[in-house]
Amino acid sequence: MCMNSEALTTVHFNPRLAVSRQHAVLSILRKEGVESVLDAGCGGGFVLGFLFSRACQKGGAAPSGLISNPEQTSEGVDITCTDRLPLRRLGGIDLHLPSLMRASQSLALIAAETAAKHSEEDVAPASTVDICTDLWHGSLLRPVPDYANFDAIVVSEVIEHLDEANLLLFGPMVFSMYRPRVVVVTTPNYSWAPYFDEPVDEAERLATRFKDPTGRTNRVFRHPDHKFEFTQEEFTEWAEGIAKTFGYTVEYGGVGNLPSYPTRRTGADAPAPPPNPETFYATQIATFRLEGASKEESKSPLHVASTRYVVEVDA
Repeated sequence: MCMNSEALTTVHFNPRLAVSRQHAVLSILRKEGVESVLDAGCGGGFVLGFLFSRACQKGGAAPSGLISNPEQTSEGVDITCTDRLPLRRLGGIDLHLPSLMRASQSLALIAAETAAKHSEEDVAPASTVDICTDLWHGSLLRPVPDYANFDAIVVSEVIEHLDEANLLLFGPMVFSMYRPRVVVVTTPNYSWAPYFDEPVDEAERLATRFKDPTGRTNRVFRHPDHKFEFTQEEFTEWAEGIAKTFGYTVEYGGVGNLPSYPTRRTGADAPAPPPNPETFYATQIATFRLEGASKEESKSPLHVASTRYVVEVDA
């Protein structure tokens, strides 16, 4: 297929994977009826802020001034979703302190702009949302009692950044020590790699294709810090092992299927489609479930911030 390079543009999923992941995580958490969520590896708050924004509304449209278009911010929050997530507590952990501070600022901004929205419209609130947020500078892989006090732990696009030793530690720490009722894990699907379009130029190739830094494989990854990327079969094997070892069940899903990827390829240069293109995902998701977990609250020396937001919302 011959095309003018000037006419080529980078292909993105529609909707973008990051936004689809936000909505997928929200949908799972709402289905599970959780009241407290810990976002492990929260970064600047892309998922964390989205969940908080869903907790700060009573239903209907989100406040129009909540956060600008995600493409205009480094850690944007999509506000097109109108499904409320009734949380009483939300936590975030990250090793990178500047990112954690951005997450803190994002939560404060969401709360302030939600309140301002009602003030500007002179709307009498029908009720309030009372939610406690906690941010920790640290790692999920170090034993901290506070991390055990959540109904659900979300680990979105994190495990692929773990080296071999920390990946082995992940299971015992999360599923045995913290033992939440629900764990949601999202990670890239390496099986999807052949279906991505080739980079439009050398600059894009250097920015989007990275050789396995461990040298264990000849695979090319999507991010320079990825230590691995599971194929669909590898992810299933890993998740089944976790579930069997620690007494969880696991259900699989994902976002970013072939119909949502507007490829530039023609039939002649495209790889053969997978057997089930509608359920073959670029991001694979495992939802682990444990029934009847009970927790007692405690505090940790790694605690960074604890803020209680009481946000007025419409009926």
